[in-house]
Amino acid sequence: MKYPRFLCAVICCSTIAFLNISGCKKNRLADEEWSSMSTVVASQDHLERALSYVNSDRQLEQAEFEEQVYSNLSRWQENRTDTGNITWTQDPLFETLPKEYREIQLAKLLNSTAYAYSDSQFLKQCSWLKSVANRLEKQPVVNVWPPVEPIDYSVQTKDNSKDALAIGLKTKHTDLSDAEVGKLASALRCFDWSTRAIQLAATPGKLSEQETQEQKLVRNDKKMPLPMMGILGPGYRTHPYQTMMYGTGDYLARARVFIGLCQQLNIDVVMLGIEKDNEIKPWLPAALIGKKLYLFDSLLGIAIPTPAGKIATLSDVIKDSSLLTRLNLTTDERIVLGEMANTTNTDYRVTKDDLENVVVLVDASPEQLSRRMAILENALSGNERMELTVDPTSLKQQLSSNEAIKKVVLWDVPFKTVVFRNVLIQAIRAASTDNELQVRIRRLILDESVIDNFTLFQTAKTRYLQGLFDTPRGSKKYSCIRLLSDMRYTNEEIAGVAQNDWLLAALNIRQAGQSAQNFARRIAILKGTMGRIRIDAAYFLGVANFEWGSPSTAINWFDRVVDFDQEGRWNDGINYSKARCYESLGDYEKAISLYRQEKRKTKSRQIIGNLIRSRMLKTSETSK
Repeated sequence: MKYPRFLCAVICCSTIAFLNISGCKKNRLADEEWSSMSTVVASQDHLERALSYVNSDRQLEQAEFEEQVYSNLSRWQENRTDTGNITWTQDPLFETLPKEYREIQLAKLLNSTAYAYSDSQFLKQCSWLKSVANRLEKQPVVNVWPPVEPIDYSVQTKDNSKDALAIGLKTKHTDLSDAEVGKLASALRCFDWSTRAIQLAATPGKLSEQETQEQKLVRNDKKMPLPMMGILGPGYRTHPYQTMMYGTGDYLARARVFIGLCQQLNIDVVMLGIEKDNEIKPWLPAALIGKKLYLFDSLLGIAIPTPAGKIATLSDVIKDSSLLTRLNLTTDERIVLGEMANTTNTDYRVTKDDLENVVVLVDASPEQLSRRMAILENALSGNERMELTVDPTSLKQQLSSNEAIKKVVLWDVPFKTVVFRNVLIQAIRAASTDNELQVRIRRLILDESVIDNFTLFQTAKTRYLQGLFDTPRGSKKYSCIRLLSDMRYTNEEIAGVAQNDWLLAALNIRQAGQSAQNFARRIAILKGTMGRIRIDAAYFLGVANFEWGSPSTAINWFDRVVDFDQEGRWNDGINYSKARCYESLGDYEKAISLYRQEKRKTKSRQIIGNLIRSRMLKTSETSK
């Protein structure tokens, strides 16, 4: 496979800075905005200082960010005047993890009250999840659920104090209390956001022994789990905050973001798995509401529906497995798949027999199981409050009466992610003197490297996640939409970037004492980066405008992506998002056409879920 020359240059740079091992000294957005940026004053206590960095709407240079959060949390911990006593014991389900993951460095720190540098990224992750979840509660996107009997979303338009989605769900889920149906509506919105904001990536498959040897990033012949060799596997390529920043992930990565969003709203969501031959294969996330597990399929991008337009529960599908077989593709839908139907299982991936072996996987990272995060969570209140911990044993107790659950264990994917990312960082550092290792790393970091080296784009995405779609008139702060618009670089701007003093300073391209050759090399890399960033900027302008309530504008931006995206990196996300835009505009015919993708030669990874959604929309239209 050939790679663009500028990306090869990015990867071959001596420091390979995409993981922010090094970065910009000053993340300047615009002269007028930089001068008005609020700074942390000395009179603030250390906890406030740490949180001001965590909640910042600017993406800071990683080393500075981690140092500031770590040092301020450490000083806060040392100088606390309150006793801060909490009841904490290591969760018994920790012992259900494989031994190799119980012995990683972060796992050894569970009982410690000392903070780690990596805690800064975890806290930023929680801050982003909280911002998105709270926004979905206050400014919910309509048409998130196309049941047989359409929900009357005009209720909300006429009276914003009412939640039309909750009202509609209540008419179907009559057994739920108002509070419970409110939670179900919130869970559905969080799931919908994770589907819209994260383009579905391929799930890594099993490798042969030869492929394993060709792809591993460690230089030894010792038999180890795949993450410890730097080999991709299902779900653990990125932490949730990276998944949100990059905007892409496999169905397990999507599920983890959904789970994290719901956690910030105090809605318990677990991952269900099917155990076969002593191996557990993750199935889908399920929201625990009113002692029932409501099923959300992150691979298909839809909640599991019932014929009456309800969201199915685990109990429902066990009692009536046809709820799952209804998700098999019809003959007509198989024809839509074309040649893809020959290599794709068009029947739903879980069978009636599988339902006899359902296992609950609790998503809890090492940080969420730690004493130090329990202490910090206990200290946060009001607007600062974030949910930082998970209680797996409590979840197990809540599920104890559910006879369909064979066992409850801790999910190993969060721990695998920690291991994989650490191995990747170490390999990147070693690759500066190892050409073969550079080639192996290249396949993993092409898209990540572009975003991680462009802090302006990271800041724009941060502001998107925080809901800064617009700013008051006269404000010197740029909204995410303004920042993304400014990154729609023209060919002329890219060609003349060497004369753009502001951008060179913002990205620290021109440095004191550098040679002309070094400057020229950095300019060449920057030009290639800008060429890709403008594609990402246009795509996420569409995503942001849809969420901001401007579907027509979103469609225009999605259409512009194809002007430059010759690789088609965002084709699947564009196709799905445009269909959702037309849904919100009431043009179901166009939405259905896009979901079916009849004119596309290459079908999206979510095509089966899209076909099912189009089927639901057809039924919905017919029933009017």
